[in-house]
Amino acid sequence: MILKIIRVNGGIPEKTNCYIIQDENTKETMVIDPGGNPEKVIEMLDILEAKLKYIYLTHCHADHIGAITEIKNKKGGKILIHRDDAEGLNNENINLSECINMGDIELEADSRVDEDDLIHIGNLEFRVIHTPGHTKGSSCLYCKEENLLFSGDTLFRGAWGRTDLPTSNREDIMNSIKKFPSPLISFLPIIILICMLVATISTFGSDALNGGSQISLLVTTAVCIFIGMAFYRIPWKDYELAITNNISGVATAIIILLIIGALSGSWMISGIVPTLIYYGMQIIHPDFFLTSTCIICVLISVMTGSSWTTIATIGIALLGIGKSQGFHEGWIAGAIISGSYFGDKISPLSETTILASSITETPLFRHIRYMLITTIPSLVITLILFTIMGFTHNAHTMEHMTEVAISLENKFNITPWLLIVPVVTGILIARKVPSIITLTISTFLACIAAIIFQPNLLNEIAGEENLFKGVMITCYGSTNLETGNAALTELVATRGMAGMTNTIWLILCSMCFGGAMTASGMLGSITSVFVRFMKNRFSLVSSTVCSGLFMNLATADQYISIILTGSMFGNIYRKQGYESRLLSRTTEDSVTVTSVLIPWNSCGMTQATILNVPTLTYLPYCFFNILSPIMSIIVAAIGYKIIKHPTPEKQ
Repeated sequence: MILKIIRVNGGIPEKTNCYIIQDENTKETMVIDPGGNPEKVIEMLDILEAKLKYIYLTHCHADHIGAITEIKNKKGGKILIHRDDAEGLNNENINLSECINMGDIELEADSRVDEDDLIHIGNLEFRVIHTPGHTKGSSCLYCKEENLLFSGDTLFRGAWGRTDLPTSNREDIMNSIKKFPSPLISFLPIIILICMLVATISTFGSDALNGGSQISLLVTTAVCIFIGMAFYRIPWKDYELAITNNISGVATAIIILLIIGALSGSWMISGIVPTLIYYGMQIIHPDFFLTSTCIICVLISVMTGSSWTTIATIGIALLGIGKSQGFHEGWIAGAIISGSYFGDKISPLSETTILASSITETPLFRHIRYMLITTIPSLVITLILFTIMGFTHNAHTMEHMTEVAISLENKFNITPWLLIVPVVTGILIARKVPSIITLTISTFLACIAAIIFQPNLLNEIAGEENLFKGVMITCYGSTNLETGNAALTELVATRGMAGMTNTIWLILCSMCFGGAMTASGMLGSITSVFVRFMKNRFSLVSSTVCSGLFMNLATADQYISIILTGSMFGNIYRKQGYESRLLSRTTEDSVTVTSVLIPWNSCGMTQATILNVPTLTYLPYCFFNILSPIMSIIVAAIGYKIIKHPTPEKQ
C-alpha cells in the first residue's frame, strides 16, 4: 500500500469533504476539492512533508474551491479542472460564491482536463471520468490499482448530486451514473460480426462486398443496440444521434469516392493510364524484371488508386512474363502485390486512403504526405531486395510485354500530351488544393483529353457518334472496350461512379455499427483495455499496429478494420496529445497493406484467386506489406516528425 488518503472536513458547508492523496514513497501529493479552512489543509500538508503537485477540482462550486488561493500561494501545485467547468472558476453566477457568502471567487485553472486523461501522483495513476449533470464539467477521479473513486458531488449518500443549480441537468447526471457494458460484453458484437463475416466470405467469396458484408454489419448493429437498450437502458435516441453523427462525418469521403469513380473512368478512356503503362513498360530490363514489375505496379496503382485493378490486369500479364522467364511465382506475386499496395496506401484516389483520413478526421493530402515518412523507406528497401534477386536470375524473353504494348498502340492514341493531366494533378496536390477541387479539375481535364485524343473510343462506348454521351457514360457507368488482348481488355474496363456504390454502402453500414458501439459504451469499454498498455509513444503506436492486424484477422475486411481501429484509438491519441495524422498513418501501415497477407481476408482471398498463387506462397515475398507496420513502429521509436502537444501533466 503506497496510497495515503486523508479526509479534511471544514468546507462550506462543514460537511463538504476535502481529500489529500499522497504516494508515501515519493511524497508527491494531490489535494482534491479544498473548499474551506485552508489552514487545516496546509497544516496537514506540512505534517505529511508533502510535495504538492496538483489541486484537483471535481467541479467549480465555491464550497469545493474556496481555499485554493491560500493553499496555492503557500504550497504551490497546479490547478486542474475539467474544461467544461473552467469558465465557472471566475464566474460568481456559476460557482455560487456569492450565494453561500464566500465573497467573489475568481480563479484560473493551470490546466484543463478531459475524459480519460491520466493524472499521476508518484506511482499512482488516476483516470478522469467526465460525469456532467451537477455541473456541465463535473468529473470523478478513479484509481484502478486501489479501486477508489473520488466522485465530488456527482454522488451523494443514497442519491445523486443536485440538479437545480446553474449548468445542472438531471438527464445528464442520470446518464453519467448509468451502467456501461464490461469489456467482455463489449466484445460480443465483434465476435458475432466475425462469425457472420466468416460465413459470408465462405459463401460468397470475393462477392461478399456486394451485400453480404453490409448485411452482417447491420445485423451486428441490431445486436449491439438490443444489448444496450435491454440490459443497460440506453435510449434509442442516443444510438440515433451517434449513427447520424458518424454518417455525417464521412459525407465528404462519400462525395470524394463518387468523384473518383468518374475520374478513374475518364483517366482510362482518355488514354492517360494506357499511356503511363506504355511508357512504364519501356523501362523493363531482364535483369531488373522484379524491380520493374514493382515500379510499374506502383505507377498504375498510384494513378488508379486500386490495388485490385492493378493486380487483376497488368499483374496477370506480368505474372505470365515472369513465369516464362523462370522466376518463382511467389517472387513475381510478391513484386506485383508490393507495388500495387503502395498505390492503394498512398494514392489520393484510393478508397482506403480516403477512408483512413476521414475516419480519423485528417485532411487527405496531409495524411498522404505524413505517410511518406514510413512508406518511402519501406518501398526503397523492397526495391533493393527485388533488384538483388533480379541479378541472380537470367531472364531472356520480352514477347508478352511487346504484345501488350502493341495492343495499347492499336486501341489508344498514345501520346506524351496526355501526361499533362497527371502533371497538373500533381501540381494541385503539391499546392494543397482541397481534394474535391483537385479531383474535379483532374476529371474535367481528362474528359477534355478524351474528346481530343480518343473520340473513336467515346463513340464506341456511346454506341453512336455522340461524344457527349460517351463522356457521360465514362464518368458514371461501366465501360468495356475490346482490345484483342484479354489482360488489356480487363485493364481498360471501368466502373465509373456506379462502381463505387458497394463501397459507399459498406461505409454507411460500418458507420451504423460504429455509432451503435459508441452509444452503447462498448467501444469505450474496449478502448479502456488498450489504455493500460499505452504508457508512451512507442507503446501507443505498437498497440495500434497490433490492433489493426487483429482487426484484419478478426473481421476479414480492410474497410471494417480501418473504421474500427480509427474509431477505437481516436480519443486515446487526442487525450495523449498526438496529432490525428499519426493515427491515420499507423492505421494504414497496419491495416491496408496487411489485409492481402491473410488467407481468409477478402483481399488475400481475392488476390490469391486472381493470380492463382496461394496466399502463403507469396506472403514471404511481399516485402513492402511486411515492412510497412514494422517501419511504423521503428519511426515511432525514433520519434521522427511526431509531435506531442502538452497534456494536463505536461502543461
